[in-house]
Amino acid sequence: QLELGIILNLMSPVNPDYHPELIHLSDYLAKNLVLQDVPDLGVICVGVNTLLQPIRQKLTDFWHTDEDLIASIWLARMVVGLELSRKRKLTRPERAFALLYAADSLRSLLAYLRIEPDTVGDPAHISWAMG
Repeated sequence: QLELGIILNLMSPVNPDYHPELIHLSDYLAKNLVLQDVPDLGVICVGVNTLLQPIRQKLTDFWHTDEDLIASIWLARMVVGLELSRKRKLTRPERAFALLYAADSLRSLLAYLRIEPDTVGDPAHISWAMG
């Protein structure tokens, strides 16, 4: 929740100028548990990245002791995004970003668990048979 709060306070989705950067930032954060020193992002996102590095470092310390925690981290990020999106006082852009944050986290969770979403047919169906 701290991570998402930092992002929303520094890069308000209400400002349309931030929309492209927020999309890239959400994708970057979902794909990288360990953050780079200078990622290939815009200037403001690099600043956000710098603030998030100590938080992510603590998470990295935890998952080095127990690999099963990695799935929990992606799941927790997804839940935080979904929970925030349900708050009444959010603007539409803030709600959209919270859902994007949740969706990117779900994508990373499924990739980590090697679960391929079925993109044909029912969009809510995931084949849980792991082969």
